[in-house]
Amino acid sequence: MNHSNEGSQDGSKISEFTKSLRTLLQEIMFLQMGSLRTRGITIPKFFLMKFLYYHGRRKTSEISELLGISLPAVSEILNSMENENLIIRTHDENDRRIVAIELSHEGKALVNSLEKHNQGLIEEALNSMPVENFEIAVDFLGKLTGILHNSVESKIKKSGE
Repeated sequence: MNHSNEGSQDGSKISEFTKSLRTLLQEIMFLQMGSLRTRGITIPKFFLMKFLYYHGRRKTSEISELLGISLPAVSEILNSMENENLIIRTHDENDRRIVAIELSHEGKALVNSLEKHNQGLIEEALNSMPVENFEIAVDFLGKLTGILHNSVESKIKKSGE
């Protein structure tokens, strides 16, 4: 058995999968853009809200580093979100320069509302797919989500060191 050839085939399959996944995520984002626009939510703001929703309270510097957005850009988005009562900023008691950001009750409610609406859009689009395909897909995507979530958490820990 030629293991180098197998590795090449595995790499090709992984590459093919990641390309398909990126395309899928792009199409999902296109579906969601309309509902975001009607509520005055920009893509970066929605992305930041979802990040805080799933990863909890974070320092501004962590948000900037992990999302690959400059500190001034993050500050601008956060100022807008604070004006809309979507986030809460808390200064560290020992070092006032350190600011932690978390979603407010209103921010969490908005994410929940948008997620529910967006899930409906996706479910509507998937209605034509045979039901038997979903069991395997749900299992696989659950495992993939866990792996990627752990990867993000690992990067968060490394950035805080």
